[in-house]
Amino acid sequence: MGWYSDYWVKGTKMQDWIKQEFSYQTEQEMQTVEFISKRGFSCWFIGLHQVNKATGLNAYFPVVMLTHFTKDTSGIGIQFQYKVIEETSGPAQLANKPFLEWIDKNCGEPENEWAKNWREKSRKAKI
Repeated sequence: MGWYSDYWVKGTKMQDWIKQEFSYQTEQEMQTVEFISKRGFSCWFIGLHQVNKATGLNAYFPVVMLTHFTKDTSGIGIQFQYKVIEETSGPAQLANKPFLEWIDKNCGEPENEWAKNWREKSRKAKI
């Protein structure tokens, strides 16, 4: 996936924005943000929880979100760009220990080799 862009509202806390952006509810399912942690200024680790309302099936998804802020030359404000990378894509950004613990508790075995390698690299890095 590519980068998304929007204007940042001054005074907004990133954790609040993440919860609002990634949480939703429809007639069929509900998704909530269950975990948020950060590494550095621009790398966020997000644990998502989805519930299928008809079946009661629970699913957990670890994602990495990269962020970037730039001053808008039009004078409107600050441009905010973000990119969401699923674990199955093998993000280059290694997970920190709290995120790995959340993944171990909720996600079970990795879905593919990319995810498996990413988890292994992250564990070895001990961030």
